[in-house]
Amino acid sequence: MQIHMISNLEGRWEMPNKKVKSVWEVLSKHPVTEKIEKKWYKDKSGKPYSLSYLSWAWAWGEVKKFYPEATYTIHEDIIYPNNTVEVRVSVTIEGQEHMMWLPVMDFKNNPVPYEKITARDVTDTHRRALAACAAFTFGLAWQLWAREEVEDPMRPEESKPARSMKKPE
Repeated sequence: MQIHMISNLEGRWEMPNKKVKSVWEVLSKHPVTEKIEKKWYKDKSGKPYSLSYLSWAWAWGEVKKFYPEATYTIHEDIIYPNNTVEVRVSVTIEGQEHMMWLPVMDFKNNPVPYEKITARDVTDTHRRALAACAAFTFGLAWQLWAREEVEDPMRPEESKPARSMKKPE
């Protein structure tokens, strides 16, 4: 009689469960706090603000670690009547396909007119859409899009911050 064992996220070996975890259950619980990067900007009045993000290379690497058969497709770009461009990328994991679309933007997150778009602008936007699709639709660091604090699921309960019941202003 053979007994098959599988490794879980923490590296421990255990008997396989009858219920298979969904892609969202696996990726949304994967710790990403150490990989979140932050870019600082200034608004029109000069006030600084930051945007947090997950590197596209790291995001896709983590998807492939858990789902080696995962694929992505870059679709035809769309040029809108207002002369802006949108890129579309879809990701397929375990038969589930989701698409993400983003406008081509400059480093200040402003749309770039079609005549001024470079190949680098398009490539960067495809990569951002790939990372966004892995996060927003499959769960890897989804909290960044929900604007919630990204917590390390491996951190003990007693050290996690309590959620504020205060209404955001």
